[in-house]
Amino acid sequence: MRLFFPALFLCANLSAIDSNTPLHMGSSLAISGLTSTFIWTATGKQHKLASTIVGFSLATTVGMAVEAMDAGERKASFDWGDMTANLIGAGIGSILFYSIVPDDSVSITPQGVAIRF
Repeated sequence: MRLFFPALFLCANLSAIDSNTPLHMGSSLAISGLTSTFIWTATGKQHKLASTIVGFSLATTVGMAVEAMDAGERKASFDWGDMTANLIGAGIGSILFYSIVPDDSVSITPQGVAIRF
């Protein structure tokens, strides 16, 4: 019974989602995670934070460009719901990358904390 109301809430909200919105979220998640991974491995598995920031930024930029092109083709206004899905997907991709990849860019020494970018 504890899961009934959350499941009901989820189902009610999923029915309101446009079919295009999950594609925006999934694409941004993939772009963010893959870009972060590529840059991290290209830099010799250093610069984890910088790789995460670049991945998030690229996914957000691509999502914004796609939404601008969609708005131009449909002769409609900019869809902020799709842009929100882009930001959520890019954020989830960045969080997953940052939490899964081992942290070698932060070192704690007796002098303090050193962060390499």
